[in-house]
Amino acid sequence: MITLQKSIETYIRAKDGNRPFLIADAFTVDAELTMQVNTSEISFPATVQGAKAISDVLVSEFAQRYENVYTFCIGAPPAAEAAFSCDWLVCMSEKAPAWRVPVSADTSGSRRRIPDRSGNSVSR
Repeated sequence: MITLQKSIETYIRAKDGNRPFLIADAFTVDAELTMQVNTSEISFPATVQGAKAISDVLVSEFAQRYENVYTFCIGAPPAAEAAFSCDWLVCMSEKAPAWRVPVSADTSGSRRRIPDRSGNSVSR
């Protein structure tokens, strides 16, 4: 049987490393995760039901927006209990937008043709 401490360590490794497949090793299929987020910079649902939903919300969707994630569980490791509560510190950086605008350094006033994402030339 997996210990509560091992479940928490596996959850952190799954979230911080964008490894949603590890959530099955951290939570039971019918697990319930309750969160209280003490910042307005990020939002999560107060409760997430089931390992699949936990994986979707806290690993896959989280990784779409953030990178360089480091999570710290503050406090003593959990005893052999069915539930655990602690303070968390999560450090991460927000990913840059996926799109880029081509910039021309031509100052001669002539128009240049720059390929767009599909490879077609566009006058700039």
